[in-house]
Amino acid sequence: MELNEKETKARQRAAAWNKALADDGWIKSQIYKNSPTQQQCFKYARGGWIVHVYDYPFLNHKGWAVDICAWGPDKLSVDLPEVYDWDVMQTNLNRCTYCKKLVAVVSRLSFAGRACPACAAALAPTVEYRGWTN
Repeated sequence: MELNEKETKARQRAAAWNKALADDGWIKSQIYKNSPTQQQCFKYARGGWIVHVYDYPFLNHKGWAVDICAWGPDKLSVDLPEVYDWDVMQTNLNRCTYCKKLVAVVSRLSFAGRACPACAAALAPTVEYRGWTN
């Protein structure tokens, strides 16, 4: 399968994150035990943090899916920098996922969103409506 430029860059980023997390001492495990070798889906854990790095072909083999996501010790999602940086990740524990401001206190919004007080108040009615968990 031939990759386009965007897919190639995304796969290079995933490979760099895999290496950086391993080099920095994160505990690595495979997410899907029976994945084919071309599917690189790993979970890294450290001190309550979880980072998932997904790198696999779409089922129809017409593209490549790459995603890197993280949750902090409080189980809320964390915005990640383009390149692995532990200090930035820790700072982002206090960054609102929605407006990107750094604040003293964040709260959960929806399932795992990290929101400042203003965004939580403004967005809660639109994302946490009656039956939103169904």
